[in-house]
Amino acid sequence: MPFFKYQNDIMPFSNLTYGFKNRLIQLARINDATKISVAFPGTNIRINNTLILNLESVESYDRVVPLIVGPYYSRLVLHGQFTWVQVKRLVHSNVKQVRLMNRITVKPREYDDVVQFVLRFSRHFENK
Repeated sequence: MPFFKYQNDIMPFSNLTYGFKNRLIQLARINDATKISVAFPGTNIRINNTLILNLESVESYDRVVPLIVGPYYSRLVLHGQFTWVQVKRLVHSNVKQVRLMNRITVKPREYDDVVQFVLRFSRHFENK
């Protein structure tokens, strides 16, 4: 006899506890987030320590980045394809380590901004 009884075998995401939702999101492998609103409807994602994103397209990052809330993570690792604007949006004052893997799209008018960011960010001993 099941503990919860629903009309079908699918438990609504809204009925899960915050801790379970958080762990489920951490374990989920989302390479292509074009359908993330279907997988996690109306959900904000809070990352406590390290944010690692491995997405296949710039559009996927555009879908995921607005869902990430708060300056709670201190390490940022990005795999896949992303833009400089997306990187800037994910780096906040608490981020001490950044690793950018694969492809980053930087427009010519953003070159100076990228250089200034790297110079500012790498000034402190604890930042990498």
